[in-house]
Amino acid sequence: MEKKDNKKPMLGIILSLIAGIIILFFGASMYSTPTDVYLQTLQEQNPGMTEEELDLIVANYPTLGILFIVFGIIILIGAFLGYRGRNKIGGILVLVLSILPALSLIGIPGIIGGILLYLNR
Repeated sequence: MEKKDNKKPMLGIILSLIAGIIILFFGASMYSTPTDVYLQTLQEQNPGMTEEELDLIVANYPTLGILFIVFGIIILIGAFLGYRGRNKIGGILVLVLSILPALSLIGIPGIIGGILLYLNR
């Protein structure tokens, strides 16, 4: 009789949970940051930007925050799926939704965790 190995990919689950929580809090901070504070920070860091460029970035900042909040919640669901034994779908969810946040370096644990979940490591 063959014994089935039900080993959970704990490192992938932990990294996915960490990434989901970080992305969720980052999105909440992006959404709740007053636009005048963010505008002032952008003007100090990039003095050569025109007023139209600054307005476009500041106008889309809360929308990006909401998007990161949704991504963080779905990444946490993917980590939960990995814990429940659905490693492939959980890994794909975590991996795909960690790509955009990885551009600001906060999604890198999600990419690593998603790969580890998918590979069942």
